[in-house]
Amino acid sequence: MSSHRRIARFTRGNWLHSRTFCVKDIIQLSQTNRQSNISVNTLFADKLELYRGSLPEELRQHATAGAIAQHLGPILDFLHAGVWRAAMEHGFTVPEFGHLFEGEAEMLFGNISYVKKHSKEFTFEEVLQFLLTTLRSFDPAHLTSILTAYPVCRRAAMAIILEQYLTAGPFNDVESQLVANISQHLFKLHHRAAQTKRIIEFFHVSKSGGTSFCQLGRMNGCRTQSFETHRNCLITYFRFNFYANELVMHDHNRSWVGVHPCREFLNVVIFREPQSRVVSHMQNILKEYVIYYNQSLWQAFNPNSVDQWRTLAVPVFDNYVVRSLLGGQAYNMPYGGTNHTHLLAAKIVTLQFEVLLSLAPETSEFTRDIFGLGLGWQYDLRHMHVRPTIRRPVDEFSAEVMEAVRAAGRLDEQLYEFALVLQLLDAITFGIAHDVAGMDGILSADSGDGDGSGGDDDGGAVVIPAGGNTTRAADWAVNVNVAAAAAATAAMGAGMRRLPRGCGYVGVRRPPDVVTTDRMTLPPVAPLLEPYNLLGAEFQFALQEVGSLVVAGGRWFKREFYRNSTAALDAAAAWGRAKEAGIVASLAEVAAEAATSRAKAANATKANQDEAVAVAAHCERAKARAAELAEAAEKAVRAGALGAGKASGSNDDALGAGMWTSGIIGV
Repeated sequence: MSSHRRIARFTRGNWLHSRTFCVKDIIQLSQTNRQSNISVNTLFADKLELYRGSLPEELRQHATAGAIAQHLGPILDFLHAGVWRAAMEHGFTVPEFGHLFEGEAEMLFGNISYVKKHSKEFTFEEVLQFLLTTLRSFDPAHLTSILTAYPVCRRAAMAIILEQYLTAGPFNDVESQLVANISQHLFKLHHRAAQTKRIIEFFHVSKSGGTSFCQLGRMNGCRTQSFETHRNCLITYFRFNFYANELVMHDHNRSWVGVHPCREFLNVVIFREPQSRVVSHMQNILKEYVIYYNQSLWQAFNPNSVDQWRTLAVPVFDNYVVRSLLGGQAYNMPYGGTNHTHLLAAKIVTLQFEVLLSLAPETSEFTRDIFGLGLGWQYDLRHMHVRPTIRRPVDEFSAEVMEAVRAAGRLDEQLYEFALVLQLLDAITFGIAHDVAGMDGILSADSGDGDGSGGDDDGGAVVIPAGGNTTRAADWAVNVNVAAAAAATAAMGAGMRRLPRGCGYVGVRRPPDVVTTDRMTLPPVAPLLEPYNLLGAEFQFALQEVGSLVVAGGRWFKREFYRNSTAALDAAAAWGRAKEAGIVASLAEVAAEAATSRAKAANATKANQDEAVAVAAHCERAKARAAELAEAAEKAVRAGALGAGKASGSNDDALGAGMWTSGIIGV
């Protein structure tokens, strides 16, 4: 393991000794803690007030701090404790927990588990210090040039902070400064990772504001095939930096258990209140059928028949959003096929979206944090006027159909409530980073540094029109906020800086700066997650037999070509960890034999005998771990490789091209 992965046994004395890592932060408190305290607590209160508006009416009327804490408790507990367990127990695919980053996620969730279990032994200030140091030990550039934004870890960290605020009240001065530092670091991880992505992938859940989002992409300088309604943000050529997927998540023709967002993209999803979404979806289905089949539709279909709706639109009438997030196989399950395991999987998929928001009008103010700080966009939903559909095929559906609609979305409803909490956590994290910790310098330094892919066809910066949309505006359900667009145009006319090229953070040309700031002192790790090591021995981890160049999106590893470059790195990392574990297991066997010999010697003491037992047990654990990692490496290699075809030569590090049995790969 590399040096920053050193594992220390977690004891009270070790913890107290490790507190020196926050001396720099404590010194800064003398000048900033009072102001940060007021700002952090005020921001928490403001964001919670916005969230309160999205609660069910019966809860909203009695939404005391205790009631909200009780309502949020199970979700927050799931985020900082249940996510890891669920992923491990069900085998859900979470790249953030995978071979490239598993040590970091394991460290964070293990440490959170430990401090929660021993909560009486620590003050919350100590918990925050511990949390901050754990996050600072993350290395987003580890083994890959496409950084991860750690969306799961980010929300887990903020969940434990929000839980404390709801149960114990406002933070004191020191705690507020530490919360600000944690939020700042989490935002840096997100911001730097977003700059390494080439494309925004918008998962467009039907009838959930996708058209509005795509037009916002146009306003913010993104490039795609077409922004017209019937070509909604589709991408066909990789010079574009924005596209929308309005069907299902990619499952690669495999089980829904393995569905996850692509790490190479900056992933965005929008949620809408399930009942209104389903009704809008039904209206759209009827409209399309009337267009294609004219009035003959009404002779064959009764829009107030529940049975006919369930036959015509199975996914729409059975938790459509959960199905969509789990890929084609789950989407096409028969009616009634979704259950709570599918909901659990959909929650974990949702957690992996770097940017998430809802269309709830009560939380529209969150869009400043989500769009401006999550995507780096200047314009958000507040700059749009959504024009409601005037002509509807059916004015209203029967009470029987509406009751079926409510019953059809029980799991979607729970997923929507979960998404609202994630939006709240992101708004708090990004809001504190910007408003309290002062991230304006980072954002302004990065503006206008895109790779030139944004802008018009002649390479100029995109200029937002001062009036409404000019391209087939009658076909769009969205109009640009005229005042906002006019203000932007006037500002540029007055000589102010032009809008940045590119698509927000996406596609920054220069490599991102190093995010980690202080590894001088590393956090201890809970012993329940102690990895394979031998009496403190460490081994340098390195990738071997992997091609140095990306070829048509793929990469060579062990003389086989992988269609996905990250899959090759993942397999190489798994192989390297397995090899490292094998070395550790071999040395453990040698140590066990030596300890056994000492225990059997004529002058052996009880300490020698105890040592022999302990080392033998460690040896067995090391061998089991090595076997486990070897099996995982084999699975990673089988899953990621193109096939059994072998490269004709070496790994082609120099040329980045080679031949295999089914064809030729070229640059």
